[in-house]
Amino acid sequence: MRNSNKVITYDIKFPVQNRKYAVDVAGLCNCLISHKKLVKLTNSQISHILGVPLTKVEHWFRRDVWFAIPDADIWYDLKDLLHIQTDEFDLSITCFEITEGAYDMANRAYLSYGLCPTLDTGCDRICVITDG
Repeated sequence: MRNSNKVITYDIKFPVQNRKYAVDVAGLCNCLISHKKLVKLTNSQISHILGVPLTKVEHWFRRDVWFAIPDADIWYDLKDLLHIQTDEFDLSITCFEITEGAYDMANRAYLSYGLCPTLDTGCDRICVITDG
């Protein structure tokens, strides 16, 4: 007798936080870098003043694919520190909406004893593979 695999699916919606407005990444990057030069602060100084890890601060001032948008909870402090007067980026950095959807761990196949992160179920369900 052949032993068949059993696949159990669960319809689970994941709340996902998404930016409500698109961020002008190039504009934000230019703004941050130009203001940092004006105030003459190093990444290390900014890190210390804001209490943010240096590696995170470094990503705010990159001009490559590793540029990172500052977190909403630090944005206004960073603006004050760099003397940024414009409110052009405020809404796009600080406004989010919660939607039902998928995030990195959704749409994955799970063994009964853990995650198989390389397997994608190709659907909006969680699949648990048992007996196989």
